[in-house]
Amino acid sequence: MAGIMRTLGFTEDTALESKMVSKTIENAQSRVEGYNFDTRKHVVQYDDVINRQRETIYRERDRILRSSVLGPTLQAMLDDEVAALVAEHTAAEHFADWNLDGLRAQLVTMVPSLTDADLAAAGLTPGMIRVSIGIEDAEDLIADLAGAADPG
Repeated sequence: MAGIMRTLGFTEDTALESKMVSKTIENAQSRVEGYNFDTRKHVVQYDDVINRQRETIYRERDRILRSSVLGPTLQAMLDDEVAALVAEHTAAEHFADWNLDGLRAQLVTMVPSLTDADLAAAGLTPGMIRVSIGIEDAEDLIADLAGAADPG
């Protein structure tokens, strides 16, 4: 556009008066304003989701802080988290594909003082995890035991 204006001898101070130019500018401005409106709308929707999550977390926090007996509430939260971790790390169909080291690492992250002996005492050994989540395929169990007995 600048090249055309120079060719025709227009300077930067020359006012352009044309319905076509005005309409083009109006259309461009309308598209930009529409885009900005959509962007603001998405930001407001995102903010609404964040606010609902924040309200839920604060409501739960207030319930815990106002409770005179924290044990059952905290135990239920811990049980839910451990169940989710076990499900996440033992989702593979075959025991050999389970991420028991990852499960152990996550549990130790939750409770840093946790030792392997503590996990074993709680029944969180590979065998106990298999039994506790209901895997009863005898051939897999025999193969796993044979594999554990023969590390090479």
